[in-house]
Amino acid sequence: MDNRFVAGQAALKAESSKVAKHEKACLENQHVFIPFAFDTFGSLAPEAVEFLNKVQQVVNSNFSNL
Repeated sequence: MDNRFVAGQAALKAESSKVAKHEKACLENQHVFIPFAFDTFGSLAPEAVEFLNKVQQVVNSNFSNL
């Protein structure tokens, strides 16, 4: 068994668990599910990073119109 610490592994595992838990219900109800996961060291899971990048794009486009 390999017990080495790998940065971000807990966030990836949490993201995967959230998808497994909620994806079916969201699909059945035509909802979009975005698993937002991070670990105690601050590593964000990939979908959380993607979501935050999209939020930043929307904020930037709204402020550029002022």
